[in-house]
Amino acid sequence: MLSRLKLVLLLPGVLAFSACAVSASSAAQLTLHQQDSGHRFTVHVGDTVKVDLLDTYGVPGSSTVWSADTSNASILSRTSATRQSPPGIMGSQAHYVATFKAQKPGVATIRIVGTARCEAMNPAFCPQPDGAITITVA
Repeated sequence: MLSRLKLVLLLPGVLAFSACAVSASSAAQLTLHQQDSGHRFTVHVGDTVKVDLLDTYGVPGSSTVWSADTSNASILSRTSATRQSPPGIMGSQAHYVATFKAQKPGVATIRIVGTARCEAMNPAFCPQPDGAITITVA
């Protein structure tokens, strides 16, 4: 009976301690896309922000290739940028993924720029897409 009483008294403390340990060390990941341009998002120091943009390669001489960078690397630093083709799709699409790490509180802008090539088109009909996503690090 005494050991059961000890367990009942200790269990709430153990559960509270383990819950604190999990929440204190968990960083979140936010994944953004081209359609998130023009929006604001809030993350916390230590969180990861991924920007996943779709490169397209249409007819020969036609493509849109993306890049992304930060306005303030001391607040939101870019840690990597990769380009990967999805399995089973050869040459028509690729995912450009830029990964950023929230370093300290403040506001930074992720600038996304699509470089379009339209060799067979009038340049007036070949838009160069771009955008900005505002990130507040709390």
